[in-house]
Amino acid sequence: MSKRLRFIVQMMYYLIPIMNVLYWLAISEETINQLTISSVPFDHVMLTPVSRTLGFLVTSIPISLLMFIFYQFACIFKNYSHGAVFCIENAKRYKRVGLGLLVLAVTYFITDILMSIVLSGKTVVTVGIGASQLYPIIFGAAIYIISFIMEKAHQMDEDHKYTI
Repeated sequence: MSKRLRFIVQMMYYLIPIMNVLYWLAISEETINQLTISSVPFDHVMLTPVSRTLGFLVTSIPISLLMFIFYQFACIFKNYSHGAVFCIENAKRYKRVGLGLLVLAVTYFITDILMSIVLSGKTVVTVGIGASQLYPIIFGAAIYIISFIMEKAHQMDEDHKYTI
């Protein structure tokens, strides 16, 4: 099971940046005009090569964090497939995933602002908090707490190994 999950996570690691490139190469002005980012509807957006490049760069920020998180999960599943469940490395990686998700929430907030500037060309921005910011905070905090439980489980596992 952990080998399959590792494979899925590794595929996501490679596919998400490829999909981002394809998205910015293929997106039409009609699609952009239907978007609403940070409660700012886009009317009559002109997609120039510069705006496509800037849009790609802005969306690459949270994608790079997602890649970091997927990499951590791939390493965790690799350890699981080798029978190392309560090792300290997994606890550290869970902590990194939790922190990565918390940073991702902030990054989504900043990315929404940057995308509204890039696509509208205006510096007037409305800011809102939605599910894209709340879910990573909730899951990041939960996974961060789980990392402490994993550290404690590792200590208990080490104590158990040396008990006669």
